[in-house]
Amino acid sequence: MERKNERNKREYKVRWAEQSDSVDVHKVVNYAYRGGAREKGWTGEEHLVVGDRMTLEDVSTLLNKTQSIIHSLSHTRTSHRSPPELYRIHTSSTQKVQVEEMVLVVECPHDYDEEVDTKILGCIKIEVLPDGRAEFGLFSVHPNVQGKGVGTVLLNMAEKCASAANCGKGIVRVIHCRPELINWYNRISYLPSGETDSFPPIAARVGVPLRSDLFFVVLEKQLPPYVADN
Repeated sequence: MERKNERNKREYKVRWAEQSDSVDVHKVVNYAYRGGAREKGWTGEEHLVVGDRMTLEDVSTLLNKTQSIIHSLSHTRTSHRSPPELYRIHTSSTQKVQVEEMVLVVECPHDYDEEVDTKILGCIKIEVLPDGRAEFGLFSVHPNVQGKGVGTVLLNMAEKCASAANCGKGIVRVIHCRPELINWYNRISYLPSGETDSFPPIAARVGVPLRSDLFFVVLEKQLPPYVADN
């Protein structure tokens, strides 16, 4: 039997999401944020917000943007390149305020088939903001495989993509009353920026808050310069 620490050291395949990943991304995001998987994830917020974190329709729309961008680059014979290189090519030919949100996923290895009911283990969204920072959202790992290095691989790749797009900083937004999550980000150099954001209204379709005082704190990290893969 494979030991846990050996699994933690394994290499996961990270790629850009495709439209065919919509159902699995929808499952993983909602499992991670709102529960429903066999195992209870430590990132869950179902005690604070109820209802889907994201609808299947909204996931499909988001992944369609990602796939359209990848397809638009196919004529340049660059589709075989790594995610950061593709992101660099895309953003270098686009005004930053026009850069679309794109989603990365980690494919599910065959030996994880009995642990998860999806073909991906996790996902993360990258968006270049008008101020030149990169925001990482929908950061989700299937609860059944949390603690096995999937999240670290995803966030590292997202940061590398952001650096490739000449973003000097990366940010995440965390509900203010999630000290365990804020502390986790602090340990990997995401520190308070001093900014806060209100929780989205119900019309935004991200769930119904169980408390009226919820808001986001913005955590920020200085990103290293981009170094292309050899």
